[in-house]
Amino acid sequence: MVDIVASGEAVKTWQELQELVRALVPKESQSVPKIQWLASGRLVLIGPWQVEAHFAENGGKYEIRFQRFGGDLTRANYEPTPGGRIKDPDVWKLEPVRGTTRIFWRLSNFADLTPETLANRVVERLKTYYEEYKVVAIGD
Repeated sequence: MVDIVASGEAVKTWQELQELVRALVPKESQSVPKIQWLASGRLVLIGPWQVEAHFAENGGKYEIRFQRFGGDLTRANYEPTPGGRIKDPDVWKLEPVRGTTRIFWRLSNFADLTPETLANRVVERLKTYYEEYKVVAIGD
């Protein structure tokens, strides 16, 4: 049986997760693609293609959406290259669960992760999503 996490604790843990992800971003990076944290709760990988991990909380529901940068806003003013298409978002739904000594994040596949492990996985997933996006955007 999983103990329920109070909403205030969940929000605090969600903010801590974002701080952990932000701490993984290099302070001054000249590399391309370049990774950076935006104040709007978005981890962005910017290169020839731009993708993001968007941290979203809505009424106690938590998710991280890997998608084209700004993809949740609109498809206006965006056109894929000839023969290419837009990669569908990859959404991780998360639930805070209380462990014996701390709060963990449960992914929809029922994997329970520490905030530190999840932060590392978010950064790595954004990098692989960028590569997948690039292949889809270029076309088959």
